[in-house]
Amino acid sequence: MEKSRFGPFALEGRLDEQGESSVYRAIHLGQKRMVAVKMFSAPLAKSNPVAKQALVSEIETLKKLTHWNVVRCYGGILEEMEGCLAYELVEGESLAELLERRSRLAWETVVDYAYQITSGLECAHEQGVAHHDLQPEKILIAEDGTV
Repeated sequence: MEKSRFGPFALEGRLDEQGESSVYRAIHLGQKRMVAVKMFSAPLAKSNPVAKQALVSEIETLKKLTHWNVVRCYGGILEEMEGCLAYELVEGESLAELLERRSRLAWETVVDYAYQITSGLECAHEQGVAHHDLQPEKILIAEDGTV
């Protein structure tokens, strides 16, 4: 791992890498709360005030999304060349990992997961948020079965 701190977060280990960003298990040092921190490069935000305002606006919108089937966004930080978003840490696995392990799911489970996914998407869409990249790797299933 390149760095072990970013703002108030102590990064403990990489959870995932998604194109231009990486997700880390982290602890918010001030709040003593475990979170998932998505780190991304933000050089455009430094040189372009419109891009920076768009990112700040998106962070504020994500913070307002509250639904049991949407991972909670606690906020974000924008610095000179990089930024991060802090999310609720979901203990569990992705739908892709589950399908790798089990290959098939009972139809009742499929219906339950589909209902939960569409409920979360409906909430996001009502707030004007579109996911743009929904795929099994990005659908998290908590240990209690919540999607």
